[in-house]
Amino acid sequence: MRIGIQDIVKESGYSRTTVSRALNGSRQVAENARKKIQEIALRLGYRQNRKVIAIIVPSLGGDYYWGKFLKETTKALEISNYHILSIRETELKLIESYPLAGAIAILQTNALVKYWNEHFDIPLVCINTTSRHLDGIYSIYSNEEQGMSALLRHLIALGHRRIAVTCEHFQESSAISPTHIQRLNFYRKIMRSYGFPDDLLLYYNWQPESLLPGIRDILDRKATVIISLVESHSQRLLFYLHELGLKVPDDISVCGWLTDYDKFCIPPITGVEQNFPLMAKHAVVTLNKMLNHEPVAEDIVIDYNIFIRQSTGPAKEE
Repeated sequence: MRIGIQDIVKESGYSRTTVSRALNGSRQVAENARKKIQEIALRLGYRQNRKVIAIIVPSLGGDYYWGKFLKETTKALEISNYHILSIRETELKLIESYPLAGAIAILQTNALVKYWNEHFDIPLVCINTTSRHLDGIYSIYSNEEQGMSALLRHLIALGHRRIAVTCEHFQESSAISPTHIQRLNFYRKIMRSYGFPDDLLLYYNWQPESLLPGIRDILDRKATVIISLVESHSQRLLFYLHELGLKVPDDISVCGWLTDYDKFCIPPITGVEQNFPLMAKHAVVTLNKMLNHEPVAEDIVIDYNIFIRQSTGPAKEE
């Protein structure tokens, strides 16, 4: 006879919610109750058919990065024969009583990590740049310095010296991405190492039209190329440069962090792209090790792929 959760409820005297939380390792259940329920489950021979893994994202739609992450992580988990539960970061309370084996999350901040440590006692792997090795939680993240260095080497080889980058306006945004700040800092570091200007910043807020004043400013300052630090914003740059009557790359070059759609622009956009399939694969491998109580030595850093296309050309002579 197959043993189910209801058998453990009957034997233990606890509610179904409490039993589910205890089997899930939830810290919402007192330690003595959790231990008793788990011992009963073991004695009765309770087993889950397939382990359930949660994929946690800030949003389930509308963002290229989160959507790509969700797609590739789902594929990697399916190969490992897991059941998958996709959920938004704001809905974690809904899964506190769900029998999860572990989770993979993409984080913007460490708020989720704090909540997870307070409410769960199951493995969590993060895809981000901020939670590195924090409280036993492991991270898979892209090598932002390598990505910026690859772009700048390509541009400098084309003769560019006055290289501008898009920069979120810190005074107008309350949610500056730590990843975008990293990219900006690496731009400054690498440009200084070459002895080139590191202050050609195209300020804007998240309204697309706010790019126009910044574009005019960096053109007045003789920039020969613009790097978009944010995925999808290179497309916006192409649009507004066209509106100003400028040709890319004849008058000014454009490149940046890519999405799948940038190769279909006119001209196709040069840039670096995160290796989502490899990141997802490493996230699942790391989670498997944690579930099997195998040692996980370090976080994993994945290099960017660079694609040289027609949006970058030789620096325009003054």
